[in-house]
Amino acid sequence: MVHREIAKYPPEFGDLEVEVVANKWYFKENLKKDKWSVKILFSKKEDKSPLFISDVEECINSLNEKFDLICVIPASEIGVYSPTLISLGNHLSKQFGIPFENIILRIKKPIKKMTECQSAKERCKTHRGTFALSRKLNPNEHTILLLDDIKAEGDTKLICAELLIKEGAKTIKAICLGINTADISNSNQGSNENVSKR
Repeated sequence: MVHREIAKYPPEFGDLEVEVVANKWYFKENLKKDKWSVKILFSKKEDKSPLFISDVEECINSLNEKFDLICVIPASEIGVYSPTLISLGNHLSKQFGIPFENIILRIKKPIKKMTECQSAKERCKTHRGTFALSRKLNPNEHTILLLDDIKAEGDTKLICAELLIKEGAKTIKAICLGINTADISNSNQGSNENVSKR
């Protein structure tokens, strides 16, 4: 079953939204009791892509979009990407005929991790300016798919989407390996919205 959430900026940062889908939840608070959450944790350091391929394929089919480019969201360390997400990007590229390229860069290590920030406002202020694009988007790259390990508050996806939209992207959606269960009560599951210029 594909779960959907809409990541939204706080009102003072604009009205940007990103639809995020994942097949399963991520149980951060009970990590050791949930095998899927443990797999996601280990996927950050070593390639565990075979465990996630069928789920990610189901997610991309559920989005019902013709994507022009697949990008992986980088880790908090400069120059580091999840090996699992890199492999999944390459797999989706071959399977669905979508170009895959790591054009999102982490250019500055944030002073705090997203999970250490106390509010959405603090997360946005802390992490804006830590990402950049390695190149401009081509004129035909309008619809972008982001890959990330988990969706917590969704601010990382929003910040990356903002960069891509400034370069001419029209629609940005994201697939995660899990959605953090801490956000279930705040989720907007069932909605199906695009990111677009307003």
